[in-house]
Amino acid sequence: MSGNKHHGGLLKGRKFNGRHTTVIDPAVPLVSWAKSADVVKKVSLGKIVSVRTGPLRTTVQLLPAGVRVKVRGATTQQELMLYSDTPQLLELAMHMRFPTAVRKGA
Repeated sequence: MSGNKHHGGLLKGRKFNGRHTTVIDPAVPLVSWAKSADVVKKVSLGKIVSVRTGPLRTTVQLLPAGVRVKVRGATTQQELMLYSDTPQLLELAMHMRFPTAVRKGA
């Protein structure tokens, strides 16, 4: 899958479990932000799936333990879980940093 990379030091630290280390390029800014955001306690990277060619898009779904984020690239999609003690605050912080992210109903 073109555009998927192991982003070296980006995925190191206490917020990552180290099992899945590939991030699609459109998700790199989000993962980088999550790594430094105090409101994020843990980042779980999901699998990467191929999708039909389409527009870049980020959807955010508020959950009791954090937020589920789906990042869609041109031909791939990756789901991430951002865990937090204050999910509503996390969602607000995400929308302030990434205003084009679409909120998905729970």
